Parts: sequence; structure tokens; C-alpha cells
Amino acid sequence: MGWTIVTTASGSTWARRPPSTSTLSGGGGRTWSKPCRWLLTAVLAATVGGWLVPLTFCAQAQTMLGGGLFGRSSARDLVEQPHHDFGVVPRGARMTHAFNVANPLSVPLTIERLEASCGCTLARPEQTTIPPGESSRIIASFDTAKFVGPKQVRLTVTLSDPQGRLKELSLKLSAVIRPDLTLSPGQLDFGRVDPERVIERTLTLARVQGPDDFAPTRMISACRFLDAELAELQRRPGLTRYLLTARLKPGGPAGPFREEIRILTNDPDAPSITIPVVGEVPEVLVASPRHLALGRLEPGRVVETRVLIRGPAPFRVTGIDGLGDGVECVDPPWEGSAAARPVQVLTLRFTPPVPPSDRHPFPSPPGDWHRVLVVRTDLPAAPSLDLPISATLAHP
Repeated sequence: MGWTIVTTASGSTWARRPPSTSTLSGGGGRTWSKPCRWLLTAVLAATVGGWLVPLTFCAQAQTMLGGGLFGRSSARDLVEQPHHDFGVVPRGARMTHAFNVANPLSVPLTIERLEASCGCTLARPEQTTIPPGESSRIIASFDTAKFVGPKQVRLTVTLSDPQGRLKELSLKLSAVIRPDLTLSPGQLDFGRVDPERVIERTLTLARVQGPDDFAPTRMISACRFLDAELAELQRRPGLTRYLLTARLKPGGPAGPFREEIRILTNDPDAPSITIPVVGEVPEVLVASPRHLALGRLEPGRVVETRVLIRGPAPFRVTGIDGLGDGVECVDPPWEGSAAARPVQVLTLRFTPPVPPSDRHPFPSPPGDWHRVLVVRTDLPAAPSLDLPISATLAHP
């Protein structure tokens, strides 16, 4: 009898070289930097009718300096889900999870140190410096081979801001490891896949010394590019074995992926079994530069820059989502009869907002500015590419 997957919507120590100087945050003292003293003076010198503007500038300055917000940030402010529970997993499974660490501040943050509480877990950051408004993933791999029962691992992440202040975040992995459940191999590993082909992998799930009527009832996964089937291989008293066949379909996002298949069963002692799925989809479309960092933009000063989009075969750009409000594409290729080429050149024009007036309203406040353009193409294997943009809008 076969089962088909149902798709739903829904340690080690790593450390950078220590900085030449660092200051531990904490304590009740506060040191006011020169820009902040200037802002306090401006606030105190403001007239009653002008309170709104200096107060707005002060709030923005606190964000740009990062000190107040960085010191008050909790793990949930920087990591959306600081605890990941794998649930019931077979002994020997190699579980992997990616924690997304975001930087909501206007200054870069640096991952100085990353430490796991158990040698069974390896953890590393994808990038050590997190620019303002962006994020970095911390990849944690948990080997269950030497444990039975409930197991919890803590990851301690030490972050620093440009002023040398340090902050620790606590992340957590947990699982219930069952010796009477086994996987062979320990995960569905697709490796580096061909993004235009359907790739298939298999593994064997065994239930040892369980109820004789043990049976899966349903399989679920949040990955819409993954299909799977479960077929019974063997059934005898004290042992039931199933073959899990998973297929990765084309169209998945580029980059490493770490997914899970959850098998729901009729066994009250193991109602849900987690199967790890890992692999990497190589990039089909590549932008150069990958991230447009425009630096400081003066009001009213027009800036143009070129972006090269490379593909595996000749293609056409069919549009860009996210244009408008001072961002435009010069001579859009989709409005003419541009030929299909393996490399497309886009010229983007940025017009920062000018000082407020009756004729030129201020569409964006001064400070850090971020946007993501989505470049659409006619390539079936990679129809779109995200192009992040960042800049600092200067005060008039």
C-alpha cells in the first residue's frame, strides 16, 4: 500500500578572530556620543512649534547609532524563532536547521562567536557581518546517533556592533530520539541538483518492537517542490519496514535547502516522525553586483548604475517588480524587441527625494533605505531573480 505526500502552506565552537578592542555592554552607565550630544542640543534649542522634527531626528539617530536598540534587543527581536523542535526523530538521523538572524538596526552587526553546548552539534554562520536591514543564517547540524530520549542543545551567539558592544543570543534545538525507529541512510540528501531535472532519493524507515498494526496515516511537508511516496517493504512481529521515495521537482529557489517530511502514524508512542531533507539548488540566474549598495544619496542628485544578469542560456527580461518612487529602468528591454542573450544589461536610475516643498513632496524620510527588485525572465528553470538595493538618504 502506498502513501502520497500532502503539501501544506505552512558541541562545536566557532569564533572569529577577536577584535582589537571591545566593550562589554551592561551596567547603568551611559556615554553620549558627539552626534547624540548635538541632537540633544538641537532638541533643547527647538521652539515649541518645532518639537516634532527634532524628536523625529532623535529617534532616527538612536536607530542609526544602534546603541539603545541593540542593548535592549532580545533573541526574538533578532531571531524570529529562537527554538526549533524536531519532534520525534529516529536514532541516527542527521537533523539540520537554519536560524535566521536579522539586523533591524541601521548599523552592521558582526557574529563574533558561535558555541554549541554539545559536541553532537556543528554550527556555522553563512556570513559573519550582517548589513543593516539584512540577515544571516546560522546552520546547525545535529547528529542523533549517540542519544536516546529527549535531547536539547543550546547555541550561544555573540554579536557586536561597530562601537564594540557585545550581546549574547541563546538559540535552542530539541528532539525526542527513539531507538526503536531507525533511518537508513540518516537523511534524504539530494546533494547539488540539476535545477531542470526531477531528482529522486530513497531511504528505509524501520519500526522495531512496536505494535504489530503500526502504519503511517499521512505525510506532510511545507516544501511545494517535494513529492514523496511511502511503500511497505516488510511486516513481521516486532518489525515493520517502509521505503520512502522522495522526488525534488524543478523550480525550487537557488541555494542550500533544509526541509523536513513529517510522517504521521497510528502509534501513540510515535505519532509523528521527522525525516530530514537536505540539498542545494545551484544558481541559474546571477546578478553582478548581487547587491546594489548605493551609499549616501543627496536629495535631487540622479544616480545611474548598471547590473549584469547572467543565465545558462539566452533569455529575455520580461519585467521588473518594485520600480517606482524614484527607481526606474532606463530603456526597459521588455518594452522593445530586445534579443535573447546569455547576459542582459540593465541600467537603473535612482532619483533621491528632494527637500519638501509644494511642488516636490518628500516621499521618503532621510535615513537608511532598502528595497528588493524582482527581475522577471522567460527562463523556465529560473523565472525571477531578487536584487536587493540599499542606500542612505541624506538630509536636505
